[in-house]
Amino acid sequence: MTPELRRVVQEMIDVLTLENQSLTALDFPGATRLLGRKNAAAAELQRQGLPSVVAAEAQQVARTLPRCGGRQPDPAGARACRTGPGDRRGGAGGARVGRSGPLRRPWRPRGGPGVPCVRAQRPRLERRPPLVLRRGMTQFFFVARAPGGTSVGGDAFIAGLAGGLASNGHQVAFGPWDAAPNGAAVVIDGLDMPNLDPHAAGLERAVGLVQHTTALAAVDDKERVRAIERVVLPQLRRVVTSSGAVAERMKTEFGMAADRIAIVTPGAPDVPRTAGSAGAGLGGTCAILSVGALVPRKGHDVLLRALARLQDLQWTLTIAGSADRDPATAAALAEQASQSGIADRVRFAGALADTALADAWSQADLFALATHWEGYGTAVAEALRRGLPVAVTSGGGAAELMSAATGIVSPPGDAEGFSKGLRRLIFDTALRDSIAEASYRTGQALPDWADQARRFADIAGAS
Repeated sequence: MTPELRRVVQEMIDVLTLENQSLTALDFPGATRLLGRKNAAAAELQRQGLPSVVAAEAQQVARTLPRCGGRQPDPAGARACRTGPGDRRGGAGGARVGRSGPLRRPWRPRGGPGVPCVRAQRPRLERRPPLVLRRGMTQFFFVARAPGGTSVGGDAFIAGLAGGLASNGHQVAFGPWDAAPNGAAVVIDGLDMPNLDPHAAGLERAVGLVQHTTALAAVDDKERVRAIERVVLPQLRRVVTSSGAVAERMKTEFGMAADRIAIVTPGAPDVPRTAGSAGAGLGGTCAILSVGALVPRKGHDVLLRALARLQDLQWTLTIAGSADRDPATAAALAEQASQSGIADRVRFAGALADTALADAWSQADLFALATHWEGYGTAVAEALRRGLPVAVTSGGGAAELMSAATGIVSPPGDAEGFSKGLRRLIFDTALRDSIAEASYRTGQALPDWADQARRFADIAGAS
């Protein structure tokens, strides 16, 4: 048995012996309860797929628990154990009697036949959470910018994953490549990959975290970024992607083998259900929210064209996303809204801090994103979690979470089709309410960050 597995078993033994308190202070029911916990622990070991030798040793430890105990001689002559011929515990000669006759083994109190005894004082047992055995904690070092400010898109992925790893007991740190400590599991954020030296030593031990190829998100210098990705990605030990759509691009564009690619979808945030504009005292108008930086890939121009066809309906649009990454596109979108005659209904809110963004979510009636390509629909997942109807395009992994019951899905760039779907959702409030219920049920079934962090740790932490 390896030292690590032996440590796991010893940890289990320590828990079940109540931090090494004596088991002889427990009566038979108490020992039975501990035996049940021991069996549950052995089953947990088997469920986690640890070698059978661990489960065997767990069962061996379980068999050492006392079958009966806790009876001490009472020198003061307290209540005597009943061992006489008429005792239900004892028959002739002290033999214990079962339903079908004497049992093979006579029963004897701890102090011997006829010795008065009392039940020993037991320590009060605190209720413990179910035993969860881990294979060991890992130090994860992310070659990435520490998340902060706003948790949107790539920042939300890194922040959620780091938080999930920390909540599961792992150590998490952020910094540049040359600051990675020895022995840490190094994870390279795909968005920081263009800053790496593609010939740096040790890349073969690192794991890449790719939400979408950085060249796809780059505003300038796409070819230089793609050239770096083509050198760095094949060198990495594993690449963890956010969706099947990204995994497919890893194979087709970068020639990576399928067995070196793993998929860990982002966890759904722990957020409350939205109250909507009516709950905020703003009823009568459908409040539409879109979340994403003002860059061409997000397709905000398609959304504006779709809504410009619906000026006969009552709606407002808030776009929460940074204008700093592509000022030219941000200016073009503002001009488009003005030229379409909908500037008074559209609010470009910029990059909102978490509190302000949460307020925008809570007052929304509908989420819309006309993206051309997404690695994973992080904002779509949050919309479903909050119980919002969703209007989205099928670019990349944006619509992987969608069904006919949770909203509408249109092809990327199809402003006319998107407009028709939006008309139904804006006009028919009963339909919108029904879809909101289905969205909420779907969102609540999504895995959270703790679940996804465990999966990520199994993949990225194994060398």
